[in-house]
Amino acid sequence: MSTPTIMLLIKVCLSLAAVGGLLYSVWKVALVVWDDVFVRRQRADVHRHHEDIHQTRLTAMRWEAAGKQFRQLTTPPDSLGSWVMQMSPDGCIDIKQLNTPAERLLVAGRGVRQPDVVMDGAPEPEVLLPTLVTPEQLLTEREYTYKRLVLGMGKDGPLVVDMATLVHGAIGGSSGWGKSQLLRWLVFQLLMSADPVNVALIDVEDVTLAPFEKSDRVLWPVATDKYMVMGMIDAIKTELDQRKKAFAKFRDQGVDSLFRYNKLVEPDQRFVPWVLVVDEAATLMLDKSVQQAIRELVWRSRKYGIWNLWAAQVWYADTIPSGTSTMFGTAIHFHAEKASQGRVLGLPEAAQIDQVGRALVRVPGKTTIEIQAPLVSEGWLRRTRGTGPRFDRESLLDGVDYQVESDDEYHAGPYKGELVTGQIEKVLQLHREGKSTSAIAAAVWHSNTTYIQRVRSILEDHGLSEN
Repeated sequence: MSTPTIMLLIKVCLSLAAVGGLLYSVWKVALVVWDDVFVRRQRADVHRHHEDIHQTRLTAMRWEAAGKQFRQLTTPPDSLGSWVMQMSPDGCIDIKQLNTPAERLLVAGRGVRQPDVVMDGAPEPEVLLPTLVTPEQLLTEREYTYKRLVLGMGKDGPLVVDMATLVHGAIGGSSGWGKSQLLRWLVFQLLMSADPVNVALIDVEDVTLAPFEKSDRVLWPVATDKYMVMGMIDAIKTELDQRKKAFAKFRDQGVDSLFRYNKLVEPDQRFVPWVLVVDEAATLMLDKSVQQAIRELVWRSRKYGIWNLWAAQVWYADTIPSGTSTMFGTAIHFHAEKASQGRVLGLPEAAQIDQVGRALVRVPGKTTIEIQAPLVSEGWLRRTRGTGPRFDRESLLDGVDYQVESDDEYHAGPYKGELVTGQIEKVLQLHREGKSTSAIAAAVWHSNTTYIQRVRSILEDHGLSEN
């Protein structure tokens, strides 16, 4: 091999070595750069993770601190609905006081949500009904009208109905679960209605409806005994017959409701809606004469603009006949002790209610709705006070056979003021025939349990013993 060839090979080898060294240097530099980028990214991810943990803990601490302050501001419970907790964009928890009814209604309509951290893509938390609702959360004073009665707070906001579409309203539920509170709330709205409406009240216990007796919208004092009730029913039937005669003038036009009638006549000829409100309806219906009289009223009154709103603990057929209860198109039921109690009104699920003030509502044309009824304070009830009923108690008793036996010997006893003429003679006659005490009570008052003590008192006053 010649010398020039050897020199050429040496140069080629040196060139290849130089290129290889350069490539190796580039490869080393690339490794250093890649390692640096990877480590930085890993460190950034770790830092971000720790920051997220810190922010989550900080948010939880802020919620806890704000919750303590919120509970202090919302004590006593009457102030609930005037305050709300909100998270600002910077992550701070603001406690804001709601100064207007519109703000309170907006917040109340959203329901109560449990504070939570919602990740992107996660489902929204379920909207729950509030456990306490006040009248301020449901409507403002200028909104009172029987055409927009607010029953309570639903998951989609306040449940509003027209009294005319209720086709009579039945309220059921065990004692202490909110039935009387709802009845008071509905009567309050009727008495404060901007649209004219007259109200008649029956409350044999004289407790739930007593605060409304001084209202100008009430026709008579609250009926608390059989004779006032019978007089009130007769007076309402008289009004019903007058409306029937007036409606008959428009038979060819198919007038079948108060709304259609009032559209056809002059303003001075229009009839005002009446609402008969009854509390403890089951107790009232124990008297067979009252039961028959008021049943006819329920059957006939709806089309003439005379509506019924009744409340009772139970609506079983042995207390309120099914022929009467089926006329109530709207049913509202609070907690039931067993499914059969709610099934009478078509709401057997009421046995599953475990929250005071919670009720199921069945309105014609709608599915069953769950609501939280409001808690009405005495201050709200006092707003209905005026000059008092339009007519006095005596106007109800005109024509009602309620006179007490006039015998001088018959001067006292637990039944004084409650007997009609001839009942004492009938009791004594049946006793002479050998009838038992329970048989006498059943024959005279159609009840062999409620009036046994009355029979015993009559016999004792006449010096007689039981058969």
